[in-house]
Amino acid sequence: MLEVEQLARTLRSRLVAWGAKPVDRVYWIVVTHQIPFSFQQGSAFNCALYSLEYALETIDVELRELRADLPWLPPFVNDVIRAEAGWAMAARESLEVPNTYGPPRPLVGTRFEALENPFGIALRLWEFGYILDHLCDEARPEARLLTPMIDAPLSLPSRIREQSGAPGR
Repeated sequence: MLEVEQLARTLRSRLVAWGAKPVDRVYWIVVTHQIPFSFQQGSAFNCALYSLEYALETIDVELRELRADLPWLPPFVNDVIRAEAGWAMAARESLEVPNTYGPPRPLVGTRFEALENPFGIALRLWEFGYILDHLCDEARPEARLLTPMIDAPLSLPSRIREQSGAPGR
């Protein structure tokens, strides 16, 4: 759990340049496996992804063509796997963050090699079986890790809070 929390903090720290706040607290949210979740990671993550995609197009590289989809994975996870490889390519080619997709102003023109790649960290986090809550506001200093539990009742988080005396969120 500590390693997963550190990965969550690292992921968000790598997204600070893209507009996210650093994490000062990590919350664990138990969810039933019956509730669908998204691998999306929020606007800062998407800005990094789409900026990378656009930068690669300037050298005639299509992100979607870097590797075939693994059919058992969600489409967004396949995109992030490609982005991990694409970031290394962008760094090798000295590509710069374009003024597209709304990156923070100081980031425009920065070479990808000077920035920390967030995609490998996201993949490592997912390999552990946890997902950062994409609905958690990146402008707040907390990260919420979703931990699916098979057959957990829908009200489990409420019951756990009640039993522990922890304040609700």
